[in-house]
Amino acid sequence: MPISKEALDEAVATLQSVRPTTWRKMFGGAGFYVDGVFFALLDNDRLFFKVDEQSVGPYEERGMKPWVWDGNVSDAYREVPEEVLASEKLLGEWIDESVSAAIRRKTKPKSKKSK
Repeated sequence: MPISKEALDEAVATLQSVRPTTWRKMFGGAGFYVDGVFFALLDNDRLFFKVDEQSVGPYEERGMKPWVWDGNVSDAYREVPEEVLASEKLLGEWIDESVSAAIRRKTKPKSKKSK
């Protein structure tokens, strides 16, 4: 999950310009939070937002791929389109939806395993 200082600085500045965002280093990358909710990650100098069934549509419509690390694919994160990063209005809306998706995923009831 390597990232460059330039990509991290740019992601932090971009996200903080529209929402009160904090971040932490994680596994060579960075994780981003709004109000303590983990909603995004930076990996290989690419920014990914948390998604769920309700929020993934706009990413798919734009051909945004899921996050892949060490050959594993995570449908829980999608890369953020450049057009979204370039628009404070869109970025704010997408951050809000990503935070909502993170909350929904966290509160989604777990299926019970049969014995």
